[in-house]
Amino acid sequence: MSDARLLGFLSGEPRATNTLSSHAWPLKAPSPEEIRVTQTATPQPLLEPIFRENIREWFKATAAEWTRETGAHSSMTIRRRHPAYKEIVAVGWPVVPLLLRALREMPDMWFAALREITNENPVAPDDRGHYDKMSESWLAWGREKHLIA
Repeated sequence: MSDARLLGFLSGEPRATNTLSSHAWPLKAPSPEEIRVTQTATPQPLLEPIFRENIREWFKATAAEWTRETGAHSSMTIRRRHPAYKEIVAVGWPVVPLLLRALREMPDMWFAALREITNENPVAPDDRGHYDKMSESWLAWGREKHLIA
């Protein structure tokens, strides 16, 4: 099964397909524009563990690539332009708990990604620039939102 088909259950909008039967199987692979990863209101209990495991592995590999290839840069502008960073941010809300856990387990500058995805910034103005205080602010925010324990 392709990744697009596996992740298709996350799309909140039905996609028009050409079909030969009432089972609505697509006759052609969807274009990248047709594939979007969004959360659904309906739980998918059978596929959720598969998705969670796959996204964790994907995130670890992509985050490690980003850190390895941009870790020597002090400029967040340069680091945010990296394709791995852009991929992580493009996934959106499903990676927020992973970003929060990464602040604890493999520290890096994930604050900008968290702000981009959530449109929030729980860091007090006086704490900006202090990595430990910024991390604790985001971790407290994640616990408050029940995204992490």
